[in-house]
Amino acid sequence: MRPFTALLPLLALPSLVLGAILPRTPLLDVCASIELNIFAELGLITDLLDLLNLGLPIGITGEIDVCLCLSALPLFLTANVDAAAAVSIAGDNAVTAVLEAINSISGGRKCQYPPHSESVCTSSTPCGWKCNAGYQQVGNQCVSSSPSGHVRARSLAAAPTCARAGEAVCGTANGKRQWECVNILSELESCGGCTFAPPFPELASTTALGTDCTTIPNVADVRCSIGACVVQKCNDGFVPSSDRTACVASTLAPAAGKHKGGKNAHGHHVVGDILGQMVGMVVGK
Repeated sequence: MRPFTALLPLLALPSLVLGAILPRTPLLDVCASIELNIFAELGLITDLLDLLNLGLPIGITGEIDVCLCLSALPLFLTANVDAAAAVSIAGDNAVTAVLEAINSISGGRKCQYPPHSESVCTSSTPCGWKCNAGYQQVGNQCVSSSPSGHVRARSLAAAPTCARAGEAVCGTANGKRQWECVNILSELESCGGCTFAPPFPELASTTALGTDCTTIPNVADVRCSIGACVVQKCNDGFVPSSDRTACVASTLAPAAGKHKGGKNAHGHHVVGDILGQMVGMVVGK
């Protein structure tokens, strides 16, 4: 079993949520809605005590509830904190085998996508898809939204498009007639959408407004990953929420004898506090 410190980098990785857009999209795939405890499937736990003995950081329970495609499995094993924790303990091959078997056998659907599209896997529509930037859906195909097939020159005569995946046409703070391509999947201050609406009526009505991750109350360290803010560290007295989208007040009382440089200064708590947190999470499932 790896020590606690070896698992700390996993806390910086986001959990994929139901309905997330998966960036790797072949024309053929297998997708399914998955709900399980990966630690139990691997035979690592049978009860709460087993989970506690794994020495995992608070908040990692092994529970996975996501619509997943086989093509996105390598990304999922690093992007989902519970899956990544399972990999650190049981190994990549073991975790991959469990998820591949469930995805292929239990409700898995064979999916086919048109060229220039990306999958949008949800529990109700595992084989959902949307056209890439610069393309629009016509029937079951994605066709170029520009007559020439290329990004048009910057002009207000027609709405422009962005060439790179993940980018969206957004307005700027410098004026209503200016725009720029912003990667809304990773831009910290325009996470999940534009900070300023694009100056094109046909885009302004359909372009989502993003979130400035730096404005999350009590956040000390945050990043934008796959269009969602992921809180990595909070100010003193606060901890990341279970979905890592906010900072919530810590319910753990300071341990006696806390001193600078000691274990408590690095986020460790006494066994009683850990067990209390674990019981709360398991009962609340």
